[in-house]
Amino acid sequence: MLEGLKYMSRDEEIYFYSQNSLQLKSDNWIYTPFQNWLIKFKEKRVLIRGDEGVHSWISLVIKAMKSGPFYILEYEDDSIKLGYYHRGQIGCPLCFLEYHSSYCFNDVFDWSIIQKIFDAVQNKIRFNGLYKIWMLSSNGWRERSAFPHYQCRNCASYYVIREKKEEPLIFKGYQSLEREWNLNILKDILEFIPINSLSPFSKKEVYKIDQVFVTRIKITGEGKVNFGIGRSFDRRQSEIIALLESLERISLYSAFSNEDAFIKSSWKQIDKAIHPDQFFAIPLSKPFYENQKYQWMEGYSLRQGKVYVPVQFVYLESKNKSNEQRFYRATSNGTAIGGTIKEAIIFALMEYMERNNALRAWLNKDNLVRLPLDYFIHSKEISYFIDFFTSNQKAKLLILLTGRGVFITVWVHLTWGKYVLNSIGSGKSLEEAVLGALIELFTGYINFRELDQRQHQRYKVLQKKEVKVSTMEDHVLYYREAIEDFSFLSSIPMISPSHFFKSSLITWENLLQQLPGDVIVVDLTPSIFEVLDIPLYVVKVLIQNSYDYRVGDNSLKVHPFL
Repeated sequence: MLEGLKYMSRDEEIYFYSQNSLQLKSDNWIYTPFQNWLIKFKEKRVLIRGDEGVHSWISLVIKAMKSGPFYILEYEDDSIKLGYYHRGQIGCPLCFLEYHSSYCFNDVFDWSIIQKIFDAVQNKIRFNGLYKIWMLSSNGWRERSAFPHYQCRNCASYYVIREKKEEPLIFKGYQSLEREWNLNILKDILEFIPINSLSPFSKKEVYKIDQVFVTRIKITGEGKVNFGIGRSFDRRQSEIIALLESLERISLYSAFSNEDAFIKSSWKQIDKAIHPDQFFAIPLSKPFYENQKYQWMEGYSLRQGKVYVPVQFVYLESKNKSNEQRFYRATSNGTAIGGTIKEAIIFALMEYMERNNALRAWLNKDNLVRLPLDYFIHSKEISYFIDFFTSNQKAKLLILLTGRGVFITVWVHLTWGKYVLNSIGSGKSLEEAVLGALIELFTGYINFRELDQRQHQRYKVLQKKEVKVSTMEDHVLYYREAIEDFSFLSSIPMISPSHFFKSSLITWENLLQQLPGDVIVVDLTPSIFEVLDIPLYVVKVLIQNSYDYRVGDNSLKVHPFL
């Protein structure tokens, strides 16, 4: 049994360690029982061999007894990935996961690679950041920061909301409704974020359903599972959308919150605090007590400046470290990511007003008009979905306009046989809103067209009122065979829109005039974005006097939307 393979270099002692103890296989080979790896030095080269051939990978730790900052993350058949120690540990074992591949020499690693590592250890190279990756490619050595896991005690601080700048944002003049970054730029920005079982983004699945690509990224954290979903006719675009949505979602986990920045106080004792029970158009389903202490965090009113909002309005329901009584269950509604703070706010407002308009139309049965399907015949993508649904003789598709202005909102209603499904969409143009709603309806239809055993059992207990609606899926299942609840839609008047042209520029003044009340912005951009030089920002908006979108709020009539 060997503790390690000792190698002498310039009077420094270098040790190779595997995840298990090294055993001597033969005179020339070192055998590692953990993964049946074989290693040997021969003529200034390191050969790596597995039981099934040379195309296997080996993970080794290089430890120098005096300085030893390096960690070989993994060898693959075409790559070598390196990190280094922090505080006497190998940093976070969850941080060094999937990255870029760095190309080497198949199964034979040239001695100069190993010598490069030895020289770095010999010279006691130090780094500013906690975690760095050194990648070897045909262009030489390159440094890139890691994307750490939020559960690591050394990494956790990177997910805390970054410190806010003192200078206020100025919401005047024109604002573009176009995205700051195109697909190619976003791909470059996002390509090194790890997706694997030990990452916050634990799994990526890509499906092609007819002509549509659907990407689903599993997000794990705080004992719950969430998903970032991307849908598009283009595979790469679906993957990017899913990852962007995943970055939005992790910003809503309380694990990333900076509790030191929260204020524990009653509403009556804190200045410039919004009143939770007087903010929305819909009353809270649980009581809020003005004299009871709750956690508050800083927000920014577009009309008043700095204000304080309840933490419960912002983060998804999770372990409540403060043990305060809950009066609100937050959702991801009104959360968006953008290339600038202002861009993120624009798209957060678009999503928020989409839900506001749809919920208002559902509860009040007003502010609705029907649109003729043949109006969209010029759009290839919209026509694809219309043909997909209407090719079924028993299917009926309605497209209803629920809101117009800077943002347009539509509600798409589908019936087939005795079943019903509803989706909503929004955009700066009518076509963009309709396409968004239809692609959501399409994937929802694929999922709910035929229920699996679990869904069917859940549907039965919902119908018997044995349980309360508590998830987005419940909202859909609750109305699965409730066609009569939508009978009022048949009497909605139809219009033939002459034009719905929208400029790609708006003014903030015009936008604010069209909203039902003040806008509160909470910047949720985690520090890790800045550390890793990711030029993206995450915000959540709350709109005063709005119909805020709630999941499982049984004090209201349950909404039917995907």
